[in-house]
Amino acid sequence: MKTEEHDPSSIDPSGFWRFVFWLAYALGTISLLFSWMFAQVSSGRDSDRAWDFVIPLCALILILTSILMACWLWNIKNPFRYGGDRKAMSVVLEVAWFELAVAIYATVALLTYSLLHGH
Repeated sequence: MKTEEHDPSSIDPSGFWRFVFWLAYALGTISLLFSWMFAQVSSGRDSDRAWDFVIPLCALILILTSILMACWLWNIKNPFRYGGDRKAMSVVLEVAWFELAVAIYATVALLTYSLLHGH
């Protein structure tokens, strides 16, 4: 018999871990947007490029944290398969997976550019 321990309805809406999930998700999304905005600003040739790496890397870590927490809290193995009352959470996780892919791409692209151009 399956327990309802990880059912979305069994998680307290004011619970600490649910708060941490939404905080990581929101901060990851915001840092990904800041990463995109900073990429639109051209930096000088000799400027410090640390923020170019730190912001997408923070987005990557926060989004990955939110995905892993959602899989742990709600026991969602495959977010691309809709099921019952988990449909809304699956959509949120699909967006998170897309954001994770963008963050990985941005981090790898910046690292590759930096290594190839000696910045």
